[in-house]
Formats: sequence, C-alpha cells, structure tokens
Amino acid sequence: MNRNSAQPSATWVDLTWDRPARGPLVRGVDVPGLRSELCGWCSNGGPTARHPHRTHPFTQEFRVSQDQKAASAIRLIGSFALWSSPDIEPHGTVGASITVHAEKSAPLSVSLASGVHYRDAFDLAPWERSPGDGVLVHTLGKGEFEDRPLRVDSFEIDLGGTRQVEKVVFRDSGSSAAFVIFEAQALSNPASGCPFHSSSEGVSLAALGSSIRLRNVGALWRAISQLTAGLQKASDLDEARSESLLFVAVVAASALEIGGGRELHRVQLETARRLDRAQDLDEVVEITERTVHSILDPLMGQPFRPTDRQIRAALGFVDQNFGKDLSDDEVAHRVGLSTSHFRYLFRQATGRPFQQYLLARRLEQARRLLIETDIPVQDIGAELGFSSLASFSRAFARHYGTPPSALRDERRGQR
Repeated sequence: MNRNSAQPSATWVDLTWDRPARGPLVRGVDVPGLRSELCGWCSNGGPTARHPHRTHPFTQEFRVSQDQKAASAIRLIGSFALWSSPDIEPHGTVGASITVHAEKSAPLSVSLASGVHYRDAFDLAPWERSPGDGVLVHTLGKGEFEDRPLRVDSFEIDLGGTRQVEKVVFRDSGSSAAFVIFEAQALSNPASGCPFHSSSEGVSLAALGSSIRLRNVGALWRAISQLTAGLQKASDLDEARSESLLFVAVVAASALEIGGGRELHRVQLETARRLDRAQDLDEVVEITERTVHSILDPLMGQPFRPTDRQIRAALGFVDQNFGKDLSDDEVAHRVGLSTSHFRYLFRQATGRPFQQYLLARRLEQARRLLIETDIPVQDIGAELGFSSLASFSRAFARHYGTPPSALRDERRGQR
C-alpha cells in the first residue's frame, strides 16, 4: 500500500432537517466546532398544563443526503434533557426514542431512559454512559439557557456496521423531559479506503476519553484501529508524530482520572523523544501502540491484548451491544470468521468463552444500574437480555454472592 496516497476516511457529516426559526436559545457555548450561540429544537414536555414546553412537537426527522448514506453511527448534539431531575421524572422513565431507517434492513430503534441515557441538563457534572445498547453518551461542554448554565452532550449510536441510512426519527414519549437538539450528524464511511479502516470505527477524541474512564475496551480498540489507519496514510512523519502525541496525551489524561500515577507525565515526554527519533511510519505506529498498552494494561481490569484484528472488532461490537440478544454465531459471521475458529480466538484473547464474557458484561452493567439508579430490578434484568427476573437473580447471585434485590436494599439503607 502506498502510505502517502490520499485515502478517504470516516467523517461526521451534518444531516438535513427543518431547523426551527425560533426555539431555546443557548448562549456562551464552549464546545469546539459549535457556534457560541445556538438555537435548538425542543421536544414536547408532557401533558402537564403548567409545563412550559407542552405545546412543542413530539417528533423531529433528520434526513441523509444521497451521496452520504453509507454510515456506521449517528450522533445528536444537544441538552438531554430539561425537566428531568429525579424529583420530576423517576429514574428509568422512557422519555424518548431514536429510530434509524436504512435501506434493505429493519429499522434500528433505541429507547432513552432517564438516569440511563440522559439526566437533568442543569446538572453540570460531566455525564458519561455506555449502557450496552450501542449508545455512548458523553458531555462536550456547557452553555447558558435563560440565565442558567446547562450541559451540552453528545449522544452517539453505533449502527453495528455500515448501513445505507435514509433518515433518523427522534420521538418524545410524552414524559416531563424535554430534549433540546442543536446538531444531528452521521458518521459517513468511504466506499473504499485503507484496509485497516473498519465500518465500526469513528471514535472521537472526546469519546476516547469517555471509553477509557468507562473501561469500554471495545470502543478503545476501535479508537486504536482508527489511529492506526490515520498513521498509515499520513503524508509525512511530522504529521504522524503529531497525531500520535495527541492520542497519547488524551490516553494519559484519562488514565490519570482512573488511577494512573504521576509517572504518566514522564511517559509522555519519553514517547515524544522516541517519536522524534522514529525513521518511518511503521516505527511511529509501534511506539504509539506500545505506549498506549504500557499506560492502560495495568488499569483496564480486563484483557486488553486480543491477538487478532477480527477479535478486536468482535469485542467492540459486544461491548456496545451486550444488552441485545447476541450469539457467537452472529458475532462470528459479523467479523468474517467461522463459529468454531471465532470461539477459539475469542477464548484465547479474553480468557473465557463468548457467553461467559457476555454474561459478565451484562452483570457488570446491572450492578452499576442497581447502585446508581432507581430502575426496578425486573426492568434492569429485561433491559440486559435476561428472560425472567428469576434467571437474572440467579445469575447475579452466582456472580456477586448476593441477589440484586439485596444489593438494591443495601444501597437504599445507605442513603
């Protein structure tokens, strides 16, 4: 491959929609790439007579241009949501849904639940979530609405591969929450490009930091693959060095937030020196990957060195979709492996069979929801793919030594 030739890469492109002439006006926005003053579309705020947004529409439709239909992710940027604090809207309330319509495939729909996918936008603490249904939520910055500061978030939906997207429909479910949307985008994939680029890539640097803090190994692998693709097509060594240093800086800063030591500052300086001495692009890639592993291997808490690129893609898909009904046959087919070979490689990479890994990810998410939200125990089990409350309780008790209801009661007693 000629590494100096220009090659297309995945990029976020704006969707077409009927922007309101009047709507919530947010000033002082401090998000890179967005204007400092934004007029957003605001959804309906429920049937209460005194609700200030009760006359707003329930639905907004976003369309994809003909030449940019091939997309692997959808992103909404806005404030999610107004009127959704716990004293107004109970945790677990389904406030909205997003449905992606694509050619030759069934619509992909995601339900948005309070405390899981969104929370009170006037709570300025950074909001980061990866619920396991293909969604990644993280805070981009803040602005000011009616003299009150509020968060601006990114809401990304992984489509599980490239789809020929036609439109995206956002629908408010009629709860008290009102959703404000400023931008809607699709991660448009090229028809061809570097062979290291896969349709599941497109992780932003902001999402990279969130993936590390959430220990989302799959998204992290996609980010590393995306960086590798960028380095492979860099026009010169200086460009490759710059991209590598930026990536390492984000990794190190995020690692500090989850327990990394002060030696990470020294690691960055030493990496810069080694990159400066690198003689070719292969050496830049090797130095960068070795540095990232040295920073994250001790912190991630689960295997971080899959031995095959296809297993990396499989881990990324599972970690974004573990709440769905997945089988090893389906995932093996998705990454282009026979089921038997996939089972062997997956166990070699993770140290456990596919179904055990999937169960562990579900139970890990269940424990977080039990501790951090008031979503009913039965609803948590159903959301994470368990067929009944009994099967969820048995699996949880075997894994953690206590049933989910007991953990929830213990948390309530500590309030």
